[in-house]
Amino acid sequence: MITSAAVEHFKEIAPMLVNLIPGGAIFGTTDLEAYTWKLASDVFDMPAFEVGKKFSAGGAAEEAIKTKRLTTRILDDGQGGRVLVTTAPVFEDDKIVGTFRVIQPRVNPIFPAFPDFAPIIAEMFPEGALVWLTDTQKNVGMQGSKKFSTDQFKVGDPPEPFAQEILKTGKPGAMELDAKQYGIPFLTMGQPLFDPDEKDKVVGSFGITIPKRHAQRLRNMSDKMDKNVNEIAAVIQQLAASASEIATNEGTLNNSIAEIYQISEKIEEVLGFVTQIAAETKMLGLNAAIEAARAGDAGRGFGVVAEEIRKLSDQSRDTVVSIQQLTDQIKEQLEHARRVSEQTLRASEEQAAASEEIAASIQDLTKTAEKLDRVAQEI
Repeated sequence: MITSAAVEHFKEIAPMLVNLIPGGAIFGTTDLEAYTWKLASDVFDMPAFEVGKKFSAGGAAEEAIKTKRLTTRILDDGQGGRVLVTTAPVFEDDKIVGTFRVIQPRVNPIFPAFPDFAPIIAEMFPEGALVWLTDTQKNVGMQGSKKFSTDQFKVGDPPEPFAQEILKTGKPGAMELDAKQYGIPFLTMGQPLFDPDEKDKVVGSFGITIPKRHAQRLRNMSDKMDKNVNEIAAVIQQLAASASEIATNEGTLNNSIAEIYQISEKIEEVLGFVTQIAAETKMLGLNAAIEAARAGDAGRGFGVVAEEIRKLSDQSRDTVVSIQQLTDQIKEQLEHARRVSEQTLRASEEQAAASEEIAASIQDLTKTAEKLDRVAQEI
């Protein structure tokens, strides 16, 4: 039972209590007909409860007076919301002289508690965060952190499309917002808020938006690495193709050198045959000269011819020697070219093998770039 004396004592401490109640409150008293005292908090007030105004017939105050019991009612606040009205009878000398009442907004508890917990949550994320709150029409709370805050989302503005979707569906969600829209990429997560009395009625949304700078850096690194790796891979493929072509050409050159070497040996065989013919020709010339000498004056002309044949034989022999020397030099150069060709062929084959190994390493780098991109998407 509440006495009128207790009510008077409560009035003395009420100014210290009224703003401590989450969401605010109204303290008030009535006599048996009208409101006699009122104290409203800074964040919540209702003009309907004014001192001197008579309370409604059949209302909570009249019920408490008639039943002499504590009554509670949930009423519309006239602005689309609800309030909880708790009314207790006040006695003096065992006689009811009025009521004492406490009026509180009937809202989702997130709304009144937002100013207290939002700053704490915003500072909990390594890259900072923006904690936001909306009713069904507008943003009603925005709390940034020291590391991250933005003027793109303001109290009083209509909710962002993501929050509007949550209000529409009544389901929680998450969405990535790319850098094209806001300058840096965001990850935003939201939750619908429901009426405490009508569990299916959405009255607002609450969420957290965090920047993804690190993820963007990783993606940029991944994209740059992927681009560079692809360029390097293209160059390596060209080198590998060139090395294979060089190896093929060197193999063909080596075969050509071997064929030229064989031709040189055949030339030597021909030169040997020519040398033999020259020797035989000289012998024939010598025999002809002997026969001309025996014939005397009649064989003098034939002796001149025989002499010329011997001279031609000597010249042929000398020419064969010169050709033989040139052929030997050609063979020496061919042998040197063959050794160089074989070395080049081996180097080309090693280059081709090295190019294949580098190409395999490039593929590993490409896989690493893909992993970086996946990590960036998961952050």
